[in-house]
Amino acid sequence: MKKQERKIKYFLYARKSSDSEDRQVQSIPDQIRVLKELAADNGIEVAEIFQESRSAKEPGRSVFTEMIKRINKGEANGLIVWKINRLARNPIDGGTISWMLQQGTIQHIQTYGRSYYPEDNVLMMQVELGMANQYVRDLSTDTKRGIRAREESGLPNGVAPIGFMNDLLAEPGNRGWLIDNDRFNLIQQLLHIYIKGQYSIRKLTEIANNQMGLRTPIRKKQGGKKLVISYVCDTILKNPVYAGFFFSKNGDRHELHPDIPRMISEDQYWQIQSILGNRGRPRPSKIVFAYTGQMICGECGGVVTAEHKHQLICPTCRKKFSYPNKTHCPECGTAIQEMNNPTYLHYIYYHCTKKKNPNCSEGSIRERDIDEYLSSYFLKNLKMSKSLIEWCIKNLNALNSSDQKNEFNRKRSLTEVITKKEKEYRELALMRAKDQLDDDEFTSLKGPLKGEIEALRQELGRLGQKDKDQHKETFRAFSMTQGLDEIFRNGTTQEKKDALLEIGSNLTLKDKKLSISHTKPCYAIINGLLAAKTKNPRFEPENIQDISEQNEDFIAVRSTLLPR
Repeated sequence: MKKQERKIKYFLYARKSSDSEDRQVQSIPDQIRVLKELAADNGIEVAEIFQESRSAKEPGRSVFTEMIKRINKGEANGLIVWKINRLARNPIDGGTISWMLQQGTIQHIQTYGRSYYPEDNVLMMQVELGMANQYVRDLSTDTKRGIRAREESGLPNGVAPIGFMNDLLAEPGNRGWLIDNDRFNLIQQLLHIYIKGQYSIRKLTEIANNQMGLRTPIRKKQGGKKLVISYVCDTILKNPVYAGFFFSKNGDRHELHPDIPRMISEDQYWQIQSILGNRGRPRPSKIVFAYTGQMICGECGGVVTAEHKHQLICPTCRKKFSYPNKTHCPECGTAIQEMNNPTYLHYIYYHCTKKKNPNCSEGSIRERDIDEYLSSYFLKNLKMSKSLIEWCIKNLNALNSSDQKNEFNRKRSLTEVITKKEKEYRELALMRAKDQLDDDEFTSLKGPLKGEIEALRQELGRLGQKDKDQHKETFRAFSMTQGLDEIFRNGTTQEKKDALLEIGSNLTLKDKKLSISHTKPCYAIINGLLAAKTKNPRFEPENIQDISEQNEDFIAVRSTLLPR
């Protein structure tokens, strides 16, 4: 170390953060110990020790800022640090140190292994500070790239939520999740209990702690404690990973890795968020309802829409109120989280948008009433046993083969007629060329003949296509009949929507009641079953298993079953 011309007072500065760039740096106590020994060996007077656990990649460190202010006041004019990058890893703080050294405000910077003075070539220190800053930038870019790649592969960053564990045997950066056998089923049960809407978060927390014996995961010196209300709400009920998806910090949605099991469905997750009200993450703006897009208003012909209704019955005063965006009962003021077993109600209502006619008086109908109507309707009109469906499809294919054979004969006949008409047209043109017909005669004969040929060609092109399309629709309708009533009774929203689309049915809301219209093949099946039951009252399409020649009840009606 160079000999000092005047006495220099030093501030000792030690820093270490938990960020990636400082993982290999000695601890703050170790830095202080080594720097004190360095100061004693070199006769350095340490006026005060400054230490902080903050990253230097951005300006704004409170301890560092205070130290610089005091140096500018003249309380010290030297620094002793472990390495120059302890002082700065960003260009602003680095520029401050460099400028103060050039101006002589700082007379000397001593590190473990190097000294910096105002008369030195400042370029070397700036290079070192620049390298420290670039290291942080590169590390930040690499870290963000790694996090993005991990998210795109379906793995959230950070510690696995309760119910799962990080796979510590895998390579760092590629560690997936394992099932926590002690907690997975308990968390799943907890989610399903809350979906029922019978318990407040406080009561749910009591169930988790006292009945299930659920405790937080033990990590190092933390964990193994009872759950608190905020933990249950924010860490469990609001967490979408249990439904198979998650959001990155910028709000992008990612699907959870397919190897990680789901505890609940996405519909159930959003149902939980609805129960939570404004305390949950808002659902995306597009909400799918089972029957919107396939129902019209019977009064004005307008579009029918749907909306959720969430209500709660206060156990204290029995007041029923809409609870989303509310925290207390509007009647007695009891906090919702403090309620003991409140009754949660959830309905989906369908009603006319009134856009076509603002004065439309059509009322609303609940989705569960639509479910019951459609389930009963299809149970009564389209319920068939598996054996009967298979027989119908088999014989439908046989009918189609017969139709194809007839179609071939029809095409051959049409082709022969077209060939004959085209020959007549050519002969007519030849007669005109030989002046055997004048223009008026040729025109009067040519027009009708040409129109006839064109009509025959169009008929030939369409031949069979309508029958093929109808056959496909009928085949699809037969295939859908099994379990159709059960779909509308217990199926998911998407299953109900798909079922109506598949069989081509549309709904009309009139006088708060529904009517249903079908495609021609579906009507043909319904009418065929009705005719069969009328012909033989003992015929039960939903129960029949014996479709052999020995079953007289079936033999008597089978000719009426298939649509033609």
